[in-house]
This record gives sequence, structure tokens and C-alpha cells, in this order.
Amino acid sequence: MVVRLVLILLGTAGLVWLGTGLVAARLEAESSGKLAQPGVAASQQLTHLDRRRLLAAADLLARARKWAPYQAPLDREAALRSEAGQPRRAARILETLLSREPKNAQAWSLLSLLLARIDPARAASGRRHVRELSPLPAR
Repeated sequence: MVVRLVLILLGTAGLVWLGTGLVAARLEAESSGKLAQPGVAASQQLTHLDRRRLLAAADLLARARKWAPYQAPLDREAALRSEAGQPRRAARILETLLSREPKNAQAWSLLSLLLARIDPARAASGRRHVRELSPLPAR
């Protein structure tokens, strides 16, 4: 009887975990759909988007983060927020990512770019982290 109860609880927990991941994946896909523009080359997609669409896509990613916090693409949300004119909010999102992944050179690089105008000292610190984590090959 106890074994059955434990199996039922484990099964239920697994279903809840899968369900939250599915909701997050759906929100991420919906976010990508907000950004897609037929007839515009992939490399030009972000440059042709208005602020409203960028923020709508970023908001969907923020909702996905609430459902699956360790699976959500924080770097993508930060890039959208930055592109939409919210560099401080984008920086906070990247700092959240870096608190979990301190060796993420891409996030450090993006953070240093975002902070270049806002906080040059922190931007320099971010560049140092990038050099430490991804040094250039010796010449």
C-alpha cells in the first residue's frame, strides 16, 4: 500500500513537472512567433520590429520563466528588452542568469555591452570576466 502511494506521488510530481515545462515551451514558441516576420531575412528580423512587438515577446519569455525558471532563455529576454529600450531591466535579467551560471561568457559579454553607457565600471568588470572565461588565443 505504501509503495503504491509513493508511486502515485512520484507520478503526479512528474506530470506536474512535465506540465510546467510544456507551458514554458509554449510561451517561448509564442514569443518567437511575435518576432517572426514573413519576407524579412532572419539576420534583419530584430531591426524591423517595433518596440511593442519586442516587449510583447519579452513579456512572454518572462511568463515562461515563471513556469520553468531554470529552462527559460534569459539571454534572449534580456536582448529583447535591451533592443526595446530597457537596458537596466535587461541587465537585471542577465545578472539573474549570471548568479546561476557565473561562467557564462556570452551573458558576461552581453552584460558588459548593455552597461557600457549606464555603468562603465561594471561594464569593465564584465569584460574582464569574458577575457578570463574565453581568452583569445596566443598570437
